[in-house]
Amino acid sequence: MNLPEHILREKESARAGNLMKLMARSYENDHTFYDETQFRHMLRVERMRTERTKNPFLLLLLDISKLMDKYDQRETLSSIMKVLFPSLREIDVRGWYHNHRTIGIIFTEFATQQDTFIDLIIHKTHDCFCKKLDPDWIDKIEISCHLFPEVSGVSLNGEKFNINLYPDLTKHGSGKNFSLAVKKVIDVLGSAFAIFLFSPLFLMIAAAIKATSPGPVFFKQERVGFNGKTFTMLKFRSMDIDAETDRPVMSSAGDPRRTRLGVHMRRFGLDELPQLFNVLHGDM
Repeated sequence: MNLPEHILREKESARAGNLMKLMARSYENDHTFYDETQFRHMLRVERMRTERTKNPFLLLLLDISKLMDKYDQRETLSSIMKVLFPSLREIDVRGWYHNHRTIGIIFTEFATQQDTFIDLIIHKTHDCFCKKLDPDWIDKIEISCHLFPEVSGVSLNGEKFNINLYPDLTKHGSGKNFSLAVKKVIDVLGSAFAIFLFSPLFLMIAAAIKATSPGPVFFKQERVGFNGKTFTMLKFRSMDIDAETDRPVMSSAGDPRRTRLGVHMRRFGLDELPQLFNVLHGDM
């Protein structure tokens, strides 16, 4: 007898809930396994942290759809967890990435070079499966790695933009897209008008910088913007040209590296004016 569609949906939801209960019972004294909503929130938080600190993270995805469709789901999930999770670190975040079919693991705090760490993770995961899982199971597990931010603007898959690192973007409806389009128009028109309005001030500040200290007019620095894309941020130079020769250091009140003109520009935020060009270009 064919059951109504809503009954089938309820049974599927209940089955997924039972799987989560199974994990909670088996690993309640080990580490947290997040549901899809929580895991995607953690992924979003890690992206924001990386954009701020520039410390990368790695997203490992295990697609076990073929196993879940062919074998008992409880047995499949339990076996995967028992094999893989004991080898993970406490700081690694694990949970459902997609539809109770793809497991996601976020690796942070790399102790080695990125390429070495990625290679180590891939081989370690594969070795764990080879030692304790049936070969037929291994052939049905699809493993992929995604690094954020991408090295030199190129991801592991050769793609400039990796949607796997932005699962929250797929939930944008037409209303959200319309809002983004309106915001884009406002940003372009507003920044273009501001640049035209302050163009005399731009010229005056540029001339003053060249007259009072040697070096370029603009300070340029690579930043990570929307969707993880890197861009060159512009500011009026307010420090000596060799201020960050050794390594970047956060500026503070009374910083001796600042030029005489730079002190006054920073007081009124005038050094930030060139970022209007970044807004016009869509970087910010």
